Amino acid sequence: MNFSVLILIFSFFSFEITHPVFKEKIQIIRKNQSVELFAIDDFPTKKTEQDTTANYIEDYKILREITLDKDAKIKLRDEVSESKNYNIINQKSCPQIAKYALRFRKKDEYIIIVISPDPCSKSLIFSSDKNLNATNVELSSTNTLEPLLKELAK
Repeated sequence: MNFSVLILIFSFFSFEITHPVFKEKIQIIRKNQSVELFAIDDFPTKKTEQDTTANYIEDYKILREITLDKDAKIKLRDEVSESKNYNIINQKSCPQIAKYALRFRKKDEYIIIVISPDPCSKSLIFSSDKNLNATNVELSSTNTLEPLLKELAK
């Protein structure tokens, strides 16, 4: 087999396994066992100030859980997995004002993505993997994730 063909095959499989934001943990999203979408408070609440009767996700008060059908879960998985939705070079200095939280689970692993929509499109990623936990990543100006979240939250 030609050496360049081997490189091409290796590159193809490497692309499938890793992601510029989620690295190899993209498999938690791509092969998830559950997907949840929440409308959340704009800012996190200190643990000492949290209402014991309310539910929280990474210290953000959950305002409501958004019901997702099978097609919506597939769309969310695909949009979150799409690397063009992220700008790896963080340049925005505006504050993160959250609106949505997504939670993907696969066995004992999870990824939670807190989304701050336009005009300051950002994501804050929490994970069971300490190397990925509390990672800030900007959403690209042409991201297709925000319109999908807005549509699903109606």
